[in-house]
Formats: sequence, C-alpha cells, structure tokens
Amino acid sequence: MNNFFRQGRPMARFLFSFCFLTIFASTCMGAPPQIVVSLAPLKSLADDLMKGMGTATLLVQEETSGHDFRLRPSHLRQLEQADLVVWVGPSMEGFLVPFANHHPHKMLTLLETEGMTLLPERHACHHHEDHHDHKHSDSVDPHIWLSIENMKHFVKTLSASLQERDTLHVHQYKENEEALMQKLSDLQEEIKTILSSEREKPFFVFHDGYQYFEKEYSLGPSHHLVLDPEQGLSLKRLRELKEQTEESPGACLIADASLGKERVEKMASTLGLSATLVDPLGFGRKSKAPHAYEKILKSLALNFQTCLSPKSQEPS
Repeated sequence: MNNFFRQGRPMARFLFSFCFLTIFASTCMGAPPQIVVSLAPLKSLADDLMKGMGTATLLVQEETSGHDFRLRPSHLRQLEQADLVVWVGPSMEGFLVPFANHHPHKMLTLLETEGMTLLPERHACHHHEDHHDHKHSDSVDPHIWLSIENMKHFVKTLSASLQERDTLHVHQYKENEEALMQKLSDLQEEIKTILSSEREKPFFVFHDGYQYFEKEYSLGPSHHLVLDPEQGLSLKRLRELKEQTEESPGACLIADASLGKERVEKMASTLGLSATLVDPLGFGRKSKAPHAYEKILKSLALNFQTCLSPKSQEPS
C-alpha cells in the first residue's frame, strides 16, 4: 500500500503542476495589455477605453513639460514591461526617442496616427496661416491633444490596437470606444458654447502652444512672447510686443501655470496685460480624477473665457 502511494506521487505532482499552469495561463490570457502613456491627457483617454479591464501607467507625473522630463530606472522598467507605449512623438517627448528606436513595435505615435490634422509650428513659417496636413516634419506643432477632433482619431487607433492585442475583450473595447467618442463630441459642443462670444479677439500667449485649441474654436489672432518658454525677452522683442499691445487694447496674456505665477504676472505687468494661468497638461488635481481629459479641456476653455471676456480683466 505504501509503495502504491509512493509510486503515485510523481503523478500527483504532475496533476498539481498541470492545474496550476492551466489556471495561471487562463489568468494571463484574460489580462489586458500593459499600456504606458507619456502625458496625463492621453492616459485619461486610454483609461476610458480600458474601463472595466484596467488602467494605463503614466510616465510624466511631476510638473514639467515632456520636453524637460528625464527617465529614471523605474520608468525604464515600466517601459520594458509594457505591451504598448503611447507618446506624441520625438518633438514632444525627446526622452523616449532612444527607447522608441530600440522598440519600434511597442510605440503608438500620435504624430503618425492616421487622420490627424497636424499644424506647423507658426514661428517656423513666420506667419499665422490656415492649417494644412503635414507628416513627419520637424516643424510640426506637437501640442496635438488640445484638438478634440484629433483625439477622436487617436481613440479609434488606440481602440483598434487594444482589440488586436486583447481579443478576449473586443466587445468591451468597442463599447467603451463608442461611449468615449460621444463624450468627446459632447465636450466639443460644450466648449463651443463657452467660447461662442470670444471668437476673433486678440490675445497674447507666453509661448505658441495653443494653436490646435485656437483653430478648433476660431480664437485669436494670438501673439506669442517667446519661442522657448525658458527664454527671456530681448529689448528688440520687448519693443515689438509693446507695439502689438498698443494695437490690441484690453488684450490679456495666457501662460502655462508651470512657468510660475510671479514670473507670468511680472511679464504681463511689463506689457500692460492681465494674466490668466492655464494647465494644458493637467498637473493639478483634475489630472488624477476620472475623465481627466474632459476636465482639462473644459478648464482650458473657461480660462480662455476669463482671459477674453472684457468683464474679466483682473490677473488670476
């Protein structure tokens, strides 16, 4: 009898291992892809697509632009473990270029997404012209998430990529995509209503990072102070801006809150402008809240309304 049990132990171990591996494999097969996203507005949209299945991992969490971010070892581990990495492109997140070059199959690049309307950086062509489609150009404006219409194309592309990688949840991705597309359309209409009285009013921006938003809602013309937010103003540029502010009485200055309130208000005061701070990357609390993309864009619209409305000319 004892020999029988001893002889049966290998079979018992085999059955146990088989059952464990079967359960483990089933669990892995049912897991959604691991998605790493560079910027908070893009993570919000990815999370909405993955609702009920998982969430994406955000890289840039501190208050810095994608231009200035530095990868840490923990970020590299996240990237290595990811099934898909979502980024705008080299002109926005230069820190991801080496990884993208070594892992091109993992990358979803917004600036290469089909259907996008890309705008040239306006300082590169020295005038404010109507938009054109551009592909793979070093002079493309990378602030593409400020166009809801473009983000609809991103949502479609990301949804298709998730469905390809996770066939067990295709139906849920399709349902989430449909719901998200409707929310984005509703958001567009809400912002159009907010800004309906603010069209074609001149204003100033610290640097030219909002033209996707401006063109989508017929705002402006806008005048930028500097090409690089880290730059100061030369005396020549200051004289030019003084002339522009005299031609646009009552205009205001819109600037990224990450530049610092004191710096922005000092610059605005020098030019005789009121100042409104904005948060286009969602570094405030709204970036961590559900449906953060909608909150970021609606907040931006309200900031523009505050800046452009004659009754709201006090610095914020």
